[in-house]
Amino acid sequence: MHNKWLVLTVISAALFLIGIDMTVLYTALPTLTHDLNSTNSDKLWIINAYPLVMAGLLLGAGTLGDRVGHRLMFMLGLTFFGLASVFAAFAPSAGMLIAGRGLLAVGAAMMMPATLALLRHTFVTDQEQGIAMGIWGAVYSGAAAVGPLIGGFLLTHFWWGSVFLINVPVVLLALILTPMLIAKTEGNPERKWDLISSLLVMVGLVGLTYGLKEVAKIDRDWTVFAASIIISLVFLGLFVRRQRRSTSPLVDFDLFKNPRFRGGVIAIVFSMVVLLGVQLVLTQRLQLVEGLAPLQAGLFMVPVSLASFLAGPIIGSMLFKIGIGRVLWVALAFAGIGLLAFVGLRMARSGSRSSHWPCSASAVGRRSRRHQPRSWSAPRPRRRAWPAPLRRSPMSWVRFSASLSWAASRRTFTSATCLFPRNWATSVRRAMASTRSS
Repeated sequence: MHNKWLVLTVISAALFLIGIDMTVLYTALPTLTHDLNSTNSDKLWIINAYPLVMAGLLLGAGTLGDRVGHRLMFMLGLTFFGLASVFAAFAPSAGMLIAGRGLLAVGAAMMMPATLALLRHTFVTDQEQGIAMGIWGAVYSGAAAVGPLIGGFLLTHFWWGSVFLINVPVVLLALILTPMLIAKTEGNPERKWDLISSLLVMVGLVGLTYGLKEVAKIDRDWTVFAASIIISLVFLGLFVRRQRRSTSPLVDFDLFKNPRFRGGVIAIVFSMVVLLGVQLVLTQRLQLVEGLAPLQAGLFMVPVSLASFLAGPIIGSMLFKIGIGRVLWVALAFAGIGLLAFVGLRMARSGSRSSHWPCSASAVGRRSRRHQPRSWSAPRPRRRAWPAPLRRSPMSWVRFSASLSWAASRRTFTSATCLFPRNWATSVRRAMASTRSS
Protein backbone atom coordinates (compact mmCIF):
# COMPACT_ATOMS: atom_id res chain seq x y z
CA MET A 1 0.00 0.00 0.00
CA HIS A 2 1.39 3.37 -0.98
CA ASN A 3 1.41 6.29 1.40
CA LYS A 4 -2.24 6.75 2.32
CA TRP A 5 -1.86 10.51 2.56
CA LEU A 6 -0.70 10.62 -1.06
CA VAL A 7 -3.85 8.72 -1.93
CA LEU A 8 -5.85 11.36 -0.08
CA THR A 9 -4.03 14.06 -2.05
CA VAL A 10 -5.05 12.54 -5.39
CA ILE A 11 -8.64 12.09 -4.23
CA SER A 12 -8.71 15.64 -2.89
CA ALA A 13 -7.47 17.04 -6.20
CA ALA A 14 -10.40 15.47 -8.04
CA LEU A 15 -12.82 16.52 -5.32
CA PHE A 16 -11.49 20.07 -5.52
CA LEU A 17 -12.51 20.22 -9.19
CA ILE A 18 -16.01 18.99 -8.35
CA GLY A 19 -16.40 21.67 -5.69
CA ILE A 20 -14.99 24.47 -7.84
CA ASP A 21 -17.44 23.80 -10.64
CA MET A 22 -20.30 24.32 -8.21
CA THR A 23 -19.47 28.03 -7.88
CA VAL A 24 -16.83 29.04 -10.43
CA LEU A 25 -19.48 30.48 -12.75
CA TYR A 26 -20.78 32.92 -10.14
CA THR A 27 -18.29 35.61 -11.12
CA ALA A 28 -18.23 34.50 -14.76
CA LEU A 29 -22.00 34.53 -15.25
CA PRO A 30 -22.43 38.20 -16.27
CA THR A 31 -19.63 37.95 -18.84
CA LEU A 32 -20.53 34.63 -20.42
CA THR A 33 -24.26 35.37 -20.56
CA HIS A 34 -23.47 38.61 -22.38
CA ASP A 35 -21.19 36.82 -24.85
CA LEU A 36 -23.72 34.03 -25.46
CA ASN A 37 -26.80 36.33 -25.51
CA SER A 38 -28.39 34.26 -22.75
CA THR A 39 -31.89 34.80 -21.39
CA ASN A 40 -32.79 34.84 -17.70
CA SER A 41 -34.01 31.26 -18.05
CA ASP A 42 -30.68 30.29 -19.63
CA LYS A 43 -28.86 31.76 -16.63
CA LEU A 44 -30.89 29.60 -14.28
CA TRP A 45 -30.09 26.38 -16.09
CA ILE A 46 -26.44 27.27 -16.72
CA ILE A 47 -26.02 27.42 -12.94
CA ASN A 48 -28.37 24.61 -11.96
CA ALA A 49 -27.74 21.98 -14.64
CA TYR A 50 -24.63 20.86 -12.77
CA PRO A 51 -26.11 20.21 -9.29
CA LEU A 52 -29.41 18.88 -10.67
CA VAL A 53 -27.86 16.21 -12.89
CA MET A 54 -25.29 15.39 -10.25
CA ALA A 55 -27.94 14.91 -7.57
CA GLY A 56 -29.96 12.63 -9.82
CA LEU A 57 -27.06 10.38 -10.76
CA LEU A 58 -25.16 10.37 -7.47
CA LEU A 59 -26.88 7.40 -5.85
CA GLY A 60 -26.87 5.29 -9.00
CA ALA A 61 -23.20 6.06 -9.57
CA GLY A 62 -22.43 4.75 -6.09
CA THR A 63 -24.01 1.38 -6.79
CA LEU A 64 -22.37 1.23 -10.22
CA GLY A 65 -19.04 1.74 -8.48
CA ASP A 66 -19.85 -1.19 -6.20
CA ARG A 67 -20.43 -3.25 -9.34
CA VAL A 68 -17.36 -2.36 -11.44
CA GLY A 69 -14.87 -1.33 -8.75
CA HIS A 70 -14.40 2.12 -7.27
CA ARG A 71 -10.94 2.82 -8.63
CA LEU A 72 -12.14 2.13 -12.17
CA MET A 73 -15.22 4.24 -11.56
CA PHE A 74 -13.04 7.06 -10.26
CA MET A 75 -10.84 6.99 -13.36
CA LEU A 76 -13.83 6.83 -15.71
CA GLY A 77 -15.32 9.83 -13.94
CA LEU A 78 -12.06 11.75 -14.27
CA THR A 79 -11.94 11.03 -18.00
CA PHE A 80 -15.56 12.06 -18.54
CA PHE A 81 -15.05 15.20 -16.46
CA GLY A 82 -12.01 16.25 -18.47
CA LEU A 83 -13.71 15.76 -21.84
CA ALA A 84 -16.81 17.60 -20.65
CA SER A 85 -14.63 20.50 -19.48
CA VAL A 86 -13.25 20.94 -23.00
CA PHE A 87 -16.76 20.71 -24.46
CA ALA A 88 -18.12 23.38 -22.08
CA ALA A 89 -15.15 25.70 -22.61
CA PHE A 90 -15.81 25.99 -26.34
CA ALA A 91 -19.63 25.95 -26.20
CA PRO A 92 -20.92 28.29 -28.94
CA SER A 93 -24.34 28.89 -27.37
CA ALA A 94 -26.13 28.90 -24.04
CA GLY A 95 -27.86 25.61 -24.87
CA MET A 96 -24.55 23.91 -25.59
CA LEU A 97 -23.08 25.31 -22.38
CA ILE A 98 -26.02 23.92 -20.40
CA ALA A 99 -25.41 20.55 -22.05
CA GLY A 100 -21.72 20.81 -21.17
CA ARG A 101 -22.56 21.55 -17.55
CA GLY A 102 -24.78 18.48 -17.51
CA LEU A 103 -21.95 16.34 -18.87
CA LEU A 104 -19.62 17.73 -16.22
CA ALA A 105 -22.16 16.64 -13.62
CA VAL A 106 -22.12 13.09 -15.00
CA GLY A 107 -18.36 12.91 -14.48
CA ALA A 108 -18.64 14.47 -11.02
CA ALA A 109 -21.37 12.02 -9.99
CA MET A 110 -19.17 9.12 -11.09
CA MET A 111 -16.24 10.39 -9.03
CA MET A 112 -17.79 11.57 -5.78
CA PRO A 113 -19.11 8.26 -4.33
CA ALA A 114 -15.87 6.62 -5.47
CA THR A 115 -13.82 9.12 -3.46
CA LEU A 116 -15.71 8.17 -0.30
CA ALA A 117 -15.34 4.45 -0.95
CA LEU A 118 -11.61 4.77 -1.69
CA LEU A 119 -11.13 6.72 1.53
CA ARG A 120 -12.82 3.95 3.48
CA HIS A 121 -10.60 1.33 1.88
CA THR A 122 -7.46 3.39 2.54
CA PHE A 123 -8.06 4.59 6.11
CA VAL A 124 -9.07 1.78 8.43
CA THR A 125 -9.08 3.17 11.99
CA ASP A 126 -11.84 5.40 13.31
CA GLN A 127 -9.43 8.23 14.10
CA GLU A 128 -7.84 8.15 10.64
CA GLN A 129 -11.25 8.04 9.01
CA GLY A 130 -12.36 11.02 11.07
CA ILE A 131 -9.35 13.08 10.01
CA ALA A 132 -9.60 11.97 6.37
CA MET A 133 -13.31 12.74 6.28
CA GLY A 134 -12.69 16.14 7.81
CA ILE A 135 -10.14 16.90 5.10
CA TRP A 136 -12.58 15.56 2.49
CA GLY A 137 -15.27 17.95 3.71
CA ALA A 138 -12.83 20.85 3.95
CA VAL A 139 -11.59 20.35 0.40
CA TYR A 140 -15.08 20.13 -1.06
CA SER A 141 -16.63 23.06 0.78
CA GLY A 142 -13.43 25.09 0.51
CA ALA A 143 -13.30 24.52 -3.23
CA ALA A 144 -16.89 25.68 -3.56
CA ALA A 145 -16.01 28.75 -1.49
CA VAL A 146 -12.91 29.63 -3.52
CA GLY A 147 -14.64 29.03 -6.86
CA PRO A 148 -15.77 32.66 -7.33
CA LEU A 149 -12.24 33.90 -6.64
CA ILE A 150 -10.75 31.53 -9.22
CA GLY A 151 -13.41 32.51 -11.72
CA GLY A 152 -12.76 36.19 -11.13
CA PHE A 153 -8.99 35.79 -11.52
CA LEU A 154 -9.32 33.86 -14.77
CA LEU A 155 -11.79 36.35 -16.24
CA THR A 156 -9.37 39.16 -15.47
CA HIS A 157 -6.72 37.56 -17.71
CA PHE A 158 -8.53 35.17 -20.09
CA TRP A 159 -11.90 34.50 -21.70
CA TRP A 160 -14.74 32.79 -19.85
CA GLY A 161 -13.96 29.32 -21.24
CA SER A 162 -10.80 29.24 -19.15
CA VAL A 163 -12.88 28.51 -16.03
CA PHE A 164 -13.48 25.06 -17.52
CA LEU A 165 -10.08 24.46 -19.12
CA ILE A 166 -8.30 24.71 -15.76
CA ASN A 167 -9.80 21.30 -14.98
CA VAL A 168 -7.90 19.53 -17.75
CA PRO A 169 -4.31 19.57 -16.34
CA VAL A 170 -5.51 18.39 -12.93
CA VAL A 171 -7.54 15.60 -14.54
CA LEU A 172 -4.56 14.40 -16.57
CA LEU A 173 -2.27 14.40 -13.53
CA ALA A 174 -4.83 12.52 -11.43
CA LEU A 175 -5.31 9.93 -14.19
CA ILE A 176 -1.56 9.29 -14.23
CA LEU A 177 -1.18 9.04 -10.44
CA THR A 178 -4.31 7.03 -9.63
CA PRO A 179 -3.10 3.60 -10.90
CA MET A 180 0.30 4.28 -9.34
CA LEU A 181 -0.93 5.17 -5.84
CA ILE A 182 -4.40 3.72 -5.35
CA ALA A 183 -4.84 -0.02 -4.99
CA LYS A 184 -7.31 -1.72 -7.32
CA THR A 185 -10.70 -2.38 -5.79
CA GLU A 186 -12.70 -5.40 -6.83
CA GLY A 187 -16.27 -4.93 -7.96
CA ASN A 188 -19.29 -7.06 -7.24
CA PRO A 189 -20.91 -8.09 -10.56
CA GLU A 190 -24.05 -9.16 -8.73
CA ARG A 191 -24.69 -5.59 -7.57
CA LYS A 192 -27.60 -4.16 -9.54
CA TRP A 193 -27.45 -0.73 -11.18
CA ASP A 194 -30.85 0.98 -11.11
CA LEU A 195 -30.70 3.68 -13.80
CA ILE A 196 -34.48 4.14 -13.75
CA SER A 197 -34.42 5.27 -10.12
CA SER A 198 -31.73 7.83 -10.90
CA LEU A 199 -33.80 9.23 -13.75
CA LEU A 200 -36.88 9.42 -11.52
CA VAL A 201 -34.94 11.49 -9.00
CA MET A 202 -33.57 13.79 -11.70
CA VAL A 203 -36.97 14.49 -13.25
CA GLY A 204 -38.43 15.11 -9.80
CA LEU A 205 -35.71 17.63 -8.97
CA VAL A 206 -36.06 19.42 -12.31
CA GLY A 207 -39.81 19.77 -11.75
CA LEU A 208 -39.28 21.10 -8.24
CA THR A 209 -36.67 23.60 -9.39
CA TYR A 210 -38.82 24.81 -12.28
CA GLY A 211 -41.77 25.27 -9.93
CA LEU A 212 -39.72 27.32 -7.48
CA LYS A 213 -38.39 29.41 -10.35
CA GLU A 214 -41.94 30.12 -11.48
CA VAL A 215 -43.25 31.11 -8.04
CA ALA A 216 -40.29 33.48 -7.58
CA LYS A 217 -41.36 35.52 -10.62
CA ILE A 218 -43.28 38.76 -10.26
CA ASP A 219 -45.69 37.73 -13.05
CA ARG A 220 -45.92 34.12 -11.88
CA ASP A 221 -48.12 31.57 -13.61
CA TRP A 222 -49.77 29.45 -10.92
CA THR A 223 -50.81 26.82 -13.44
CA VAL A 224 -47.20 26.22 -14.45
CA PHE A 225 -46.17 26.19 -10.80
CA ALA A 226 -48.83 23.65 -9.85
CA ALA A 227 -48.04 21.41 -12.84
CA SER A 228 -44.30 21.48 -12.03
CA ILE A 229 -44.83 20.61 -8.37
CA ILE A 230 -47.29 17.82 -9.21
CA ILE A 231 -44.85 16.31 -11.71
CA SER A 232 -42.08 16.57 -9.14
CA LEU A 233 -44.11 14.89 -6.40
CA VAL A 234 -45.26 12.12 -8.74
CA PHE A 235 -41.74 11.23 -9.88
CA LEU A 236 -40.22 11.50 -6.41
CA GLY A 237 -43.08 9.38 -5.08
CA LEU A 238 -42.39 6.77 -7.76
CA PHE A 239 -38.75 6.81 -6.70
CA VAL A 240 -39.62 6.14 -3.06
CA ARG A 241 -42.08 3.42 -4.05
CA ARG A 242 -39.50 1.75 -6.30
CA GLN A 243 -36.88 1.84 -3.54
CA ARG A 244 -39.16 0.24 -0.99
CA ARG A 245 -39.98 -2.60 -3.37
CA SER A 246 -36.45 -3.17 -4.65
CA THR A 247 -34.25 -5.94 -3.30
CA SER A 248 -31.18 -3.73 -3.94
CA PRO A 249 -32.37 -0.17 -3.34
CA LEU A 250 -30.23 2.88 -4.02
CA VAL A 251 -31.40 4.29 -0.69
CA ASP A 252 -31.62 1.99 2.30
CA PHE A 253 -34.42 3.66 4.24
CA ASP A 254 -33.57 1.56 7.30
CA LEU A 255 -30.56 3.85 7.71
CA PHE A 256 -32.91 6.62 8.79
CA LYS A 257 -33.70 4.58 11.89
CA ASN A 258 -30.19 5.47 13.03
CA PRO A 259 -30.56 8.81 14.89
CA ARG A 260 -27.03 9.90 14.00
CA PHE A 261 -27.55 9.32 10.31
CA ARG A 262 -30.98 10.93 10.42
CA GLY A 263 -29.64 13.93 12.31
CA GLY A 264 -26.78 14.37 9.85
CA VAL A 265 -29.09 14.32 6.83
CA ILE A 266 -31.56 16.73 8.45
CA ALA A 267 -28.73 19.11 9.36
CA ILE A 268 -27.39 19.05 5.82
CA VAL A 269 -30.79 19.62 4.21
CA PHE A 270 -31.84 22.53 6.41
CA SER A 271 -28.47 24.27 6.44
CA MET A 272 -28.14 24.02 2.66
CA VAL A 273 -31.69 25.25 2.07
CA VAL A 274 -31.22 28.21 4.40
CA LEU A 275 -27.68 29.27 3.56
CA LEU A 276 -26.74 28.24 0.04
CA GLY A 277 -27.22 30.81 -2.68
CA VAL A 278 -25.58 33.62 -0.73
CA GLN A 279 -22.45 33.49 -2.87
CA LEU A 280 -24.43 33.54 -6.09
CA VAL A 281 -26.58 36.50 -5.09
CA LEU A 282 -23.66 38.39 -3.57
CA THR A 283 -21.27 37.98 -6.50
CA GLN A 284 -23.98 39.04 -8.95
CA ARG A 285 -24.86 42.11 -6.91
CA LEU A 286 -21.24 43.14 -6.46
CA GLN A 287 -20.74 43.06 -10.23
CA LEU A 288 -24.07 44.19 -11.65
CA VAL A 289 -25.08 46.73 -8.99
CA GLU A 290 -21.87 47.78 -7.25
CA GLY A 291 -19.85 47.70 -10.47
CA LEU A 292 -16.96 45.63 -9.14
CA ALA A 293 -14.75 43.61 -11.46
CA PRO A 294 -15.02 39.78 -11.34
CA LEU A 295 -11.74 39.48 -9.44
CA GLN A 296 -12.86 42.02 -6.84
CA ALA A 297 -16.12 40.15 -6.35
CA GLY A 298 -14.16 36.90 -5.98
CA LEU A 299 -11.81 38.41 -3.40
CA PHE A 300 -14.81 39.22 -1.28
CA MET A 301 -15.19 35.45 -0.70
CA VAL A 302 -11.64 34.79 0.52
CA PRO A 303 -12.52 34.56 4.26
CA VAL A 304 -15.15 31.95 3.41
CA SER A 305 -12.66 29.69 1.67
CA LEU A 306 -10.09 30.09 4.45
CA ALA A 307 -12.63 29.18 7.12
CA SER A 308 -13.82 26.18 5.11
CA PHE A 309 -10.32 24.79 4.61
CA LEU A 310 -9.42 25.20 8.28
CA ALA A 311 -12.61 23.98 9.91
CA GLY A 312 -12.84 20.54 8.29
CA PRO A 313 -9.58 18.96 9.52
CA ILE A 314 -10.06 20.51 12.96
CA ILE A 315 -13.50 18.99 13.35
CA GLY A 316 -12.28 15.65 12.00
CA SER A 317 -9.45 15.45 14.53
CA MET A 318 -11.65 16.61 17.43
CA LEU A 319 -14.43 14.13 16.73
CA PHE A 320 -12.88 11.12 18.48
CA LYS A 321 -10.90 13.09 21.08
CA ILE A 322 -13.50 15.12 22.93
CA GLY A 323 -16.69 13.36 21.88
CA ILE A 324 -19.59 13.96 19.57
CA GLY A 325 -21.65 16.10 21.93
CA ARG A 326 -18.87 18.54 22.75
CA VAL A 327 -17.88 18.91 19.11
CA LEU A 328 -21.48 19.70 18.24
CA TRP A 329 -21.72 22.34 20.94
CA VAL A 330 -18.45 23.95 19.83
CA ALA A 331 -19.62 24.00 16.21
CA LEU A 332 -22.95 25.53 17.20
CA ALA A 333 -21.15 28.15 19.29
CA PHE A 334 -19.07 29.21 16.29
CA ALA A 335 -22.20 29.30 14.18
CA GLY A 336 -23.83 31.55 16.77
CA ILE A 337 -20.84 33.89 16.75
CA GLY A 338 -21.08 34.12 12.98
CA LEU A 339 -24.79 34.89 13.14
CA LEU A 340 -24.25 37.57 15.79
CA ALA A 341 -21.55 39.11 13.64
CA PHE A 342 -23.94 39.04 10.70
CA VAL A 343 -26.50 41.00 12.70
CA GLY A 344 -24.15 43.36 14.53
CA LEU A 345 -21.27 44.19 12.20
CA ARG A 346 -23.09 46.08 9.49
CA MET A 347 -20.40 47.97 7.63
CA ALA A 348 -22.36 50.26 5.38
CA ARG A 349 -22.53 54.02 5.60
CA SER A 350 -25.95 55.56 5.91
CA GLY A 351 -27.37 55.78 2.42
CA SER A 352 -24.84 53.36 0.94
CA ARG A 353 -26.03 51.08 -1.81
CA SER A 354 -25.02 47.88 -0.09
CA SER A 355 -24.20 46.33 3.25
CA HIS A 356 -21.35 43.91 3.91
CA TRP A 357 -21.21 41.51 6.86
CA PRO A 358 -17.99 39.49 6.74
CA CYS A 359 -18.43 36.45 8.94
CA SER A 360 -17.68 32.74 8.73
CA ALA A 361 -17.38 29.61 10.81
CA SER A 362 -13.78 30.03 11.89
CA ALA A 363 -13.09 33.71 11.38
CA VAL A 364 -14.91 36.98 11.86
CA GLY A 365 -13.06 39.81 10.20
CA ARG A 366 -13.52 43.32 8.97
CA ARG A 367 -12.83 44.57 5.50
CA SER A 368 -13.34 47.82 3.67
CA ARG A 369 -14.22 48.16 0.03
CA ARG A 370 -14.43 51.00 -2.42
CA HIS A 371 -17.86 51.80 -3.73
CA GLN A 372 -17.66 52.49 -7.44
CA PRO A 373 -21.15 53.10 -8.81
CA ARG A 374 -21.19 51.54 -12.24
CA SER A 375 -23.99 49.46 -13.69
CA TRP A 376 -23.54 46.64 -16.17
CA SER A 377 -27.26 46.24 -16.69
CA ALA A 378 -30.48 48.21 -16.85
CA PRO A 379 -31.57 49.93 -13.62
CA ARG A 380 -33.48 47.64 -11.31
CA PRO A 381 -35.40 48.09 -8.06
CA ARG A 382 -33.14 48.37 -5.08
CA ARG A 383 -32.98 45.34 -2.80
CA ARG A 384 -31.22 44.75 0.46
CA ALA A 385 -27.87 43.10 -0.18
CA TRP A 386 -27.44 39.54 1.04
CA PRO A 387 -24.98 39.09 3.90
CA ALA A 388 -21.40 38.36 3.01
CA PRO A 389 -19.99 34.87 3.52
CA LEU A 390 -22.57 33.77 6.04
CA ARG A 391 -23.10 30.65 4.01
CA ARG A 392 -20.33 28.71 5.75
CA SER A 393 -21.04 29.76 9.33
CA PRO A 394 -22.54 26.41 10.45
CA MET A 395 -20.54 24.30 8.04
CA SER A 396 -18.45 22.74 10.78
CA TRP A 397 -21.64 21.24 12.17
CA VAL A 398 -22.72 20.13 8.72
CA ARG A 399 -19.40 18.45 7.93
CA PHE A 400 -19.47 16.86 11.38
CA SER A 401 -22.94 15.46 10.72
CA ALA A 402 -21.88 14.29 7.27
CA SER A 403 -18.98 12.37 8.75
CA LEU A 404 -21.37 10.66 11.16
CA SER A 405 -23.58 9.67 8.25
CA TRP A 406 -20.59 8.36 6.32
CA ALA A 407 -19.36 6.33 9.29
CA ALA A 408 -22.81 4.91 9.94
CA SER A 409 -23.47 3.88 6.36
CA ARG A 410 -21.01 0.95 6.12
CA ARG A 411 -21.57 0.77 2.39
CA THR A 412 -20.67 2.97 -0.52
CA PHE A 413 -24.14 3.74 -1.80
CA THR A 414 -25.30 4.84 1.62
CA SER A 415 -22.32 7.19 1.80
CA ALA A 416 -23.64 8.73 -1.40
CA THR A 417 -27.06 8.99 0.24
CA CYS A 418 -25.59 11.51 2.67
CA LEU A 419 -24.53 13.71 -0.25
CA PHE A 420 -27.90 13.54 -2.01
CA PRO A 421 -29.79 16.08 0.15
CA ARG A 422 -26.84 18.44 -0.01
CA ASN A 423 -26.96 18.61 -3.80
CA TRP A 424 -30.75 18.66 -3.82
CA ALA A 425 -30.83 21.68 -1.53
CA THR A 426 -28.06 23.35 -3.52
CA SER A 427 -30.02 23.14 -6.74
CA VAL A 428 -33.25 24.38 -5.15
CA ARG A 429 -31.63 27.32 -3.35
CA ARG A 430 -29.69 28.42 -6.41
CA ALA A 431 -32.80 28.26 -8.53
CA MET A 432 -34.50 30.76 -6.24
CA ALA A 433 -31.41 32.93 -5.84
CA SER A 434 -30.64 33.13 -9.54
CA THR A 435 -34.23 34.07 -10.33
CA ARG A 436 -34.35 36.86 -7.78
CA SER A 437 -30.98 38.25 -8.84
CA SER A 438 -31.94 38.45 -12.51
